[in-house]
Amino acid sequence: MTTPFNHHSISYRPDIDGLRALAILPVVLFHAFPNLLPGGFIGVDIFFVISGYLITSILLKDIQGGTYSIKTFYARRVRRIFPALSVVLLCCLVFGWIVLTAVEYRALGKHVGGGAGFIANLMFWKEAGYFDAAGDTKPLLHLWSLGIEEQFYIVWPLLLYFVVKRSWNVLYVILAVAVLSFIWNVVRIGVDPSGTFYSPLSRSWELAVGAFLAYQAIHPITSLTGIIQRHKNVLSLLGLVLIVISFVVINESRAFPGWWALLPVLGSGLLIAAGPEALFNKLVLSKRFFVGVGLISFPLYLWHWPLLSFARIIYSETPPADVRWVLVGISVFLAGLTFLLIEKPIRASQKKRSLIWFLSILMFLICLAGVAVYKTKGVKSRHAGLLNADPASLNMGADRGRWANDCGIPLEAKLILNSCYSPKDQKATYAVWGDSKGEAIFYGLAREAVNQNAPRWMMIGNAIPMAGDIPRLQGRNARKNEYVIDALLKNNDIKAVLLVPAARAIFSLGEVYTKEGMDTSPHFDEGIVGVSNAIQLLEKAGKRVMLLVDHPGFPDPKSCISGGLTKSEFFNQFLYRKENPLCSMTYEQHQHTNERYRLWIKTIQTKNPSLIVYDPTGLVCDVANNHCGISKDGQFLYSYGDHYSDYANSMIAKDFLAKLPVLLKGQ
Repeated sequence: MTTPFNHHSISYRPDIDGLRALAILPVVLFHAFPNLLPGGFIGVDIFFVISGYLITSILLKDIQGGTYSIKTFYARRVRRIFPALSVVLLCCLVFGWIVLTAVEYRALGKHVGGGAGFIANLMFWKEAGYFDAAGDTKPLLHLWSLGIEEQFYIVWPLLLYFVVKRSWNVLYVILAVAVLSFIWNVVRIGVDPSGTFYSPLSRSWELAVGAFLAYQAIHPITSLTGIIQRHKNVLSLLGLVLIVISFVVINESRAFPGWWALLPVLGSGLLIAAGPEALFNKLVLSKRFFVGVGLISFPLYLWHWPLLSFARIIYSETPPADVRWVLVGISVFLAGLTFLLIEKPIRASQKKRSLIWFLSILMFLICLAGVAVYKTKGVKSRHAGLLNADPASLNMGADRGRWANDCGIPLEAKLILNSCYSPKDQKATYAVWGDSKGEAIFYGLAREAVNQNAPRWMMIGNAIPMAGDIPRLQGRNARKNEYVIDALLKNNDIKAVLLVPAARAIFSLGEVYTKEGMDTSPHFDEGIVGVSNAIQLLEKAGKRVMLLVDHPGFPDPKSCISGGLTKSEFFNQFLYRKENPLCSMTYEQHQHTNERYRLWIKTIQTKNPSLIVYDPTGLVCDVANNHCGISKDGQFLYSYGDHYSDYANSMIAKDFLAKLPVLLKGQ
């Protein structure tokens, strides 16, 4: 076997397939059992380096041999990527048809379209944030890495062609891409972590490291070649050590990729550079087991996550360990079948032209199918038993463009206050002060005020409505509330302010609503003082103050179901969706779990007799039938689990605005 530094060709290296195994096994283990290997996700970074090495090797070899063709390159990519990916996407659509609610199936359709169009990373980047659904309920989340690779390979062959045509130094271009991308990665990780994770701009350096190794293999730098040949065993072991350290010290709490990504990238780069004759590469990575796993690594990557994610959705929680082990075994089995029955025959087929057309058309049709599922709102007619509230009613602030992004505060305040909205047509008379829950109710109040030609509302916040020198208000939180108070006190048009103190924010709990009721938090008294201070400041300025009572909190509606999957008893035996017990409660349970919070409200009322308290619980709970759920009349009441949807906030706003004149008169 030739070394990787041959001037004329890059021969097959079994140790590269072994390195693929070293990448995929930790990824699968991390996804199935995250506590066992918290850093397992860095296997994707190893894949990036391998991919950059192999693909650039092919491109440079073709350039050197005079057979360079961008058309041929993309044809190879279609034959390599499309077969397994199309099968997995189709299976997800079929399985999703059986087990998912309309809301979930709509999201899956969107992600199928993004996966087939190789823009999954950009799609998940856009979705990332405070209101994003849990990642483990997205069966195609793992396609973000494939999106980055394919976006890189849209640009990379064209860039190399451009460089070669002008007789520029390819090495300099590779180094420039690597350095600029790495700098972007390091600079942006503290500013936009999600964007840095998903963006091809901040990940390209990892593929460029592989590209540099490919260049070194085709056009060796003499001094570097000598060092590698003399110390290949040391480099191989050092690469292994760096990767092992990565698995141990890197976890989801790290600012990743950032500087941390250097560990797996350099580690895998050293293993590739060391060559097939290096000690670890030859004795471990080239062995049959690792090579075999490496050969099925791509279909294994595609299969394992959808299986685990669908199981998470079906169980409405993390499945038991034995179920996850079975799913890992099924993933390996399906990956092997995909490799033997689909990938190998297609690679060996002589009908290359017709295959390219078939695979391309198939992927295009899958993309259209995904878009169709999304546009038809998840095909609600599939199931009578599943919760089939209208997915469109999950929206919160769908019409936010109707309001000006302004609430009369200076620019430096806008940088830390995310929610500042005012009417475009006339001055506001009323204001909402609160965090994201305040924003949720604002949309309904502002919308219905316009519809009824009533006095207008403004929103100011992403801040808990409190004031004064209390421990809870420190640093950034203190500045937020100072800006809010200052803006409200100086705005003479504002006659009344609605405070929205979210229970979860006040009590600083991960989950407020539990079987045991609300936790006795030390913030109980602190919250009373802070909110009372705010009330007194506003009332002293001549403004009426109102308070909105918080509502039942539920998980993301996507994880809530009611009833079985299908009319088929056969399917229900194996695929029965276990209803999330937190997705509904009796009215009595709601009152019990909120007992502490309601005592908190009453204490504030006692301290502030002029405070107007409005409780919309009777609108979102069926008190007569002793039930609180997540939907009403086929519409979702909540968006993102514990924020009022546009349907609910309009319903509440109509009731509140009708009562407002009487409330303000104190009757």
